This record gives sequence, structure tokens and C-alpha cells, in this order.
Amino acid sequence: MCHEPFFSESTLLYFFSALLQANAAILSIVGVFLVFRLQSLRSAIDTLRTIFLQKPGESIWPERLAEFDEMDISKKRKWIAERQQKKELTIMLPLFKSWITHLENIESLKTRARRPTILLALSICLFTFGLSFAAYVHSLGFESEAVSLAMCSAFEVLIIVSVVATVLDLIKSG
Repeated sequence: MCHEPFFSESTLLYFFSALLQANAAILSIVGVFLVFRLQSLRSAIDTLRTIFLQKPGESIWPERLAEFDEMDISKKRKWIAERQQKKELTIMLPLFKSWITHLENIESLKTRARRPTILLALSICLFTFGLSFAAYVHSLGFESEAVSLAMCSAFEVLIIVSVVATVLDLIKSG
């Protein structure tokens, strides 16, 4: 008596294809969240630049502002501390501190987005590899297909949890 195999030849093809499409869509959604949040933070910094150049009585020379802009965050903090001690630009110091906060938020955003982005890139590579070898894995039998499906499904759950956590964090932060 001959019995039908549990998985057809195309099961893994459909499985890996669906995961590739889903992860490409997830990557796009995460990308949109990141781009809009980064644009928002950079726009806030641009607004501060404009304020600094146009504030009557305490306007800053463009060269000085460009120098500040080129500094890393720790040098910016030191620059602000020096201005506080000298009692210079007192009205504008909170705006400079706000600038630093926006820069820190940008760095934090990049750091938080790194893990899900790497996981998504890895999954796209892995599932492309799986798609290429689907027929071979099918020829190895039920156990090989079942293990492939289970491992890839577990990896996909990890990706989804990571992405959801990151997106919720992005929504909360801004």
C-alpha cells in the first residue's frame, strides 16, 4: 500500500516564499517608522539652528554654530558647561541642551533598530537559501522538512517579537 507524503514538493517553496515576502514587508514597515522618527528628530534640530541664527540679542554667528554642530555629544556638553560658567548665551542654553537630547535620541533610535534589522536581513538570506534548497530538503524526507519548518518558524517568531518590541518602543518614545 502506497501512502501520500505529508509534505508535497512545493510545501517548502511556498513556505520560504511566504516568509521572504512577509519579512520584506516587515522590513519596509520598520523602515518607515525609522525614517519618519529620524526625520522628526532632525527637523527639530534644524528648527533649533534657525532659532539660534535669528534670535535677537543673542544670535550666534553661523561659524560658531557650525563649530558646535561638528562637535561630538561630549564636546557639546563641555561647550555648554563652559558657557554656563561664563554666563554666556544664558537664554539659549536650554535650546542647546535640547539639541543634545535630540542627538541622543537619534543615536538611541539607531541602536534600538539594529537588532531587528540584522535579524530581518539574516532571515531574508536564510529563507532565500532555504528556497534554493527546498527540493533537496524535500528529497531527504519528512524529518528534514519538519525540522526545517520548525526551525524557520521559531526564527520567524523571534524576528516578529523583536520587531514588535522595537516598533512599540519607537511609538512610546516619540
